[in-house]
Amino acid sequence: MGEEYRRGWHPEIMNPKNGHGEDPVLIVGAGPAGLECAMSLAKRGYDVALADASRELGGRLNVEPKLPGLSAWVRVRDYRLGQIAKLPNIEIFRESRMDKAALLDSGYRHIILATGAKWRRDGVGHNNFVPVAGMDAANVLTPHDIMGGTNVTGPVIVYDDDQYYMGAVIAEKLRTEGNDVTLVTPGTDVATWSVFTDEQFKTQAKLMKLGVNLVLTHKLTGWRGDHGTFACNYTGAEKRIEAATLVTVTSRLSDDALFLDLKADDAARKEAGILSLKNIGDADVPGAIVHAVYAGHKAAREFGEVIDPDQFPFKRELVFVK
Repeated sequence: MGEEYRRGWHPEIMNPKNGHGEDPVLIVGAGPAGLECAMSLAKRGYDVALADASRELGGRLNVEPKLPGLSAWVRVRDYRLGQIAKLPNIEIFRESRMDKAALLDSGYRHIILATGAKWRRDGVGHNNFVPVAGMDAANVLTPHDIMGGTNVTGPVIVYDDDQYYMGAVIAEKLRTEGNDVTLVTPGTDVATWSVFTDEQFKTQAKLMKLGVNLVLTHKLTGWRGDHGTFACNYTGAEKRIEAATLVTVTSRLSDDALFLDLKADDAARKEAGILSLKNIGDADVPGAIVHAVYAGHKAAREFGEVIDPDQFPFKRELVFVK
């Protein structure tokens, strides 16, 4: 994130533990936020328990790097797992799905939830603020389905209202598997946001060379099972595109039900002796992997610290002009 300098953090040196005495910390979820938080808290000197519902640690880092062009991203998981393996004060619990009762009975006084997020399948995104008609059909898929290996019948429409990398790499994957693919986006070009990462031109050029059909500046208005309807952003004119499958890449919903349930029950937390409860990463605000890692690191840095609300959190450079 480039935040080390602005926040006064050294990238390799953690601040030693300060508050909360010798109390261990339970982190639920071993995705990018949970792994970073566990590693950083342990480096500060805290005893950490890391629980995950899966056998394989990594969360979204186990599936996104398998998409075209993203294989290098697995280093985000592997580096942290390598560091965690060297730290004697981290205990890992695999295949340990936690619910409210389990957390209340766990005996941990400090709990950090990093339970991730899931892609929406109702069409809600940047340009649709309410669910789109027909999205409950069996042939409407999300990136989770594609990354999970669901069989796809072509021709395929990939509707990209996320407008970063996910829609484009899914379109590339499905096209290289032999499907006829049409990518529809409300953006004025493919993967609009990636203009800021200098990837947009190459992304669109690759899809065009692969033969992916591109329909720009159109938003999804409905799915009828064998075709989608899309309205032009500028004129409202509606376009019909036939397909056997619709893959919707729109927005994500935080998997925060456990956090909200526990947070709302003050009496149960008090009886269980839980002193602090925090929600981090995609479970708090869905974002890119870099945002999840940053959230995990920030939570670890600030754990047990007294934060002055009146102190500006960033270093500011003042420029004087004579």
